[in-house]
Order: sequence, then C-alpha cells, then structure tokens
Amino acid sequence: MEYEVLRSYSGDDLSDYYRAYRFKRRRKPAPKEASPVQQSVASAIFLLIGFAGIWLSTGRDGTVYGALMRWVSAFFLGGGMLLLLGNLGAIGPGAAKAKREQWAEENSKGYCRFSDTGFASYIGDAAYAYNYAAVEALLEDAGHYYLFISQNAGHILCKSAFTRGDPESFRAFLEERTGQKFLYVTTR
Repeated sequence: MEYEVLRSYSGDDLSDYYRAYRFKRRRKPAPKEASPVQQSVASAIFLLIGFAGIWLSTGRDGTVYGALMRWVSAFFLGGGMLLLLGNLGAIGPGAAKAKREQWAEENSKGYCRFSDTGFASYIGDAAYAYNYAAVEALLEDAGHYYLFISQNAGHILCKSAFTRGDPESFRAFLEERTGQKFLYVTTR
C-alpha cells in the first residue's frame, strides 16, 4: 500500500508542530503559554506598580525607604517593558505569526510518499529519502501526524491532506513499519 500526503500547512500547523516537538523532547505535555491578552495585562500591572512606586518614593530622598522603593520600582518598570516588548509581535503587526505563515507557504510546496520500504519527501525539485528505521518518534494530535526523524527534524502530515490512502489506515501502517506506537499530544 502506498500513501501520499501533500505538504500543505499553515502557521498554526507550525505552532502545533512546535508543541509536539517540545512534548517529544520532554515526553510530557508542553506547558501552557500566556495568551497575548494575558501578557498585555501582566505588562500593564508591572508598569503600574513601577510608576506607583516612583510616585510613592518622591519626597523621600536620602531615606532607605525611598532608595529601596526606587530600586523595586525600576525592577517592575523593567519587567513591564520586557513583557510589553516581547508581546508586540503577537498583538501589534503580528510579526511572529506572519513569519510562521511565510515559512509555511514557502515550505509546503511538495508532498511525502510512503511505501513498504521507506518514505520520501519532495520539496520543489529536491527529494529526500528515508528508511523507517530513521524515525525516532511518532506523535499525533487531532489534525496531524508528526514523524520525527532526528532529534531536531521532523515532518508535519496533515490528516486532511492525504491524496492517496486514508489517515486511519496510515496510522496502523506506520506503527507496523517503524515498530513504534503513536503518542497522542494535545496541541491547542
């Protein structure tokens, strides 16, 4: 039996792949990340505490309380600025998401073909052949299969992108060929 899967994925698929990669590395679920709104709220709180500390320390020059309050305020202002700057790409122009989308568009032109002896990945004019023994880990979520072929490399296979074969029998096919079981990962 042969299977063929188009390399068609989006920036969100890459985010899911990264979570699966972190799961593979640790063999435990990836930690939840704060949403852009949560990061913005934390940034605002840090900045407010910092400004309030500076305001409360005015008029207390030369006292231990005033000096300590200024240092603590500087810490909160710095933390708030770091959170804000780190979050600008997520809530501002969407730079991080745009980069993921661009990478996905450039690298999703092609397909992967699986046969009884191995599999190959075709990207543009290039072809990369692999033996099933090269597969280090098999992971799956609701919409994807992830094949990791080395510590830092893998393939995203969208279950909706099969052009030959079906995703359900593909799962059993890969488990048989690799001698490994799929691990289920929650990515969203």
